[in-house]
Formats: sequence, structure tokens, C-alpha cells
Amino acid sequence: MVFGLSVSMAMLSMGGEAHLNPAVTIAMTLTLRLRPWRAILYVMAQLSGSLAAAALVLGLTGDISPTVNQLAPGVQVYQAVLLETLVTFQLVLVVLATTHLMSSHPSLSVLASLFVGLAVSLGHLQAVRSTGCGMNPARSFGPAVVTFNYHTLWVFWAGPCAGACLAVLLNDLLLRPRWGCLGDWWAELKEFFPSEQLDTHSYTP
Repeated sequence: MVFGLSVSMAMLSMGGEAHLNPAVTIAMTLTLRLRPWRAILYVMAQLSGSLAAAALVLGLTGDISPTVNQLAPGVQVYQAVLLETLVTFQLVLVVLATTHLMSSHPSLSVLASLFVGLAVSLGHLQAVRSTGCGMNPARSFGPAVVTFNYHTLWVFWAGPCAGACLAVLLNDLLLRPRWGCLGDWWAELKEFFPSEQLDTHSYTP
């Protein structure tokens, strides 16, 4: 619960639009709410922040192993990937819903931040005993790098990224449709780049 509240406070302190999670940043990029170059900078900042935080905890405590996301005994890799996918799916879906809410009612940013924090708490209540609940690839990245424990790090990237993509598909194609077909999405994507950088002849809607 404290983890969820800390995310809510971080969002509020940054105006309700904090990018703390690469999975969320990927979702915002796929939905064309965020330009790719800015997304790359966000992810770089997220990973740098994770490394700095992990190094700080290691320096203060001398032991960071409890913060490393790992599979609990008896949990298979496919189960861990599926669980990470599901908890991140619900988080990103809530983020997309609250983004839609704030675009219509900016005054509700406090409520939106609390909803996102609750989604983070819910994910941890469900997954913390099985995987430590990565949900955020950056959160898993720092401790893994500092401890040189990369064995299952890919799980905490694959699951959250898959969950983010599924949330985008459900939200923007079914719950709050923004495009009638893939061609509409592609046409809007092309506006992000100079025309000569996209080979429109090789694309078939």
C-alpha cells in the first residue's frame, strides 16, 4: 500500500503526468500520446534513476538482495511472465483511463493519481509473493545490475511490455476507439516523422 501511495505522490508532485515506468511510456508511445524521441529520453532517465536508487540503497544498507525481483520457489518462468503481464496490463489500463479522464477534466488529477497508486498496490498484493512484482522494468533493472543478477531480468521486461501492449489494444481499439483501422493509426504516426523517413510504399493497411 505504501508503494502505491508513493507512486500517487510522485505523480501529484510532477503535475499528474509523471513517467516512472517504461511500460507506461511504451503504452503512451504506441497510442501516439508521446513522441518516440521523448519516450527514449524518458526510458533512459527511468533506468538511470533506478541505477542511482539501487546504488544508494546498497551504499546505505550494504545489502540490496531483498529488492531484486526473482521468481519464488515453485513458480515457473511462464507463470511469472503471465503474472507480470496481467498486473502490468491492469496498471496501464488504469493509466490510460485516467489520462482520458484528465484530458476532459484536468481538475481531477488528484483523483487520477490515487487511482494509479491503487492499481500499483493491487498489482503488488497479487504478485509480490510470486515474483516480487516487477510491474515496472526500471524498478527491476537497477537492483539486478547492481547485484549482477541478470538471470531472470528478461521476465520483468517481457511481461510488463506485453501487458502494456495488450492494454493499448483493449483501450484504443475497443473501450475508447480512436482509430477505425490500422491504416488510421499509421496515418497519424506518419505525422510524427518527416515524410522521407517513412517508406509508405512498403506498408499495406
